[in-house]
Amino acid sequence: SQAEVKTGLKTREVVTLYNGEKKDVDHINDPAAGKVYLLLNLGLAKTATGSTSFEWKEIVVEDQTENRYQRLENDSFITQHNYSPRMTGLTIRFGENKGWICFEIPQTAADGKLFLVHTTSEGTQKLEIKK
Repeated sequence: SQAEVKTGLKTREVVTLYNGEKKDVDHINDPAAGKVYLLLNLGLAKTATGSTSFEWKEIVVEDQTENRYQRLENDSFITQHNYSPRMTGLTIRFGENKGWICFEIPQTAADGKLFLVHTTSEGTQKLEIKK
């Protein structure tokens, strides 16, 4: 997986207006004070069919002092900054899914080790995030 820590996102897009004129549009997103964005490019493979599905609440980012952070409730803004494809927040029932997701975590947490933690009724998997 790919991981990036950003203090803010700013992307300039050149849009063509209906009259053919080109105009710069800035997309700017900033995390809350003292926080950073942690962008993860994940690949999830859901191989077994059946009643169990992958739920986003099962995945958290954990820092080295075991604080846990949920995925941002609405991270659709990341597509404006060329983090594409974005993985939707929908339940994953089957197949292979790849894409970017975003967390907002304290800068102090981002400075240390971070782990991706997936917890289900079958147990917990913990992977170190390489940034």
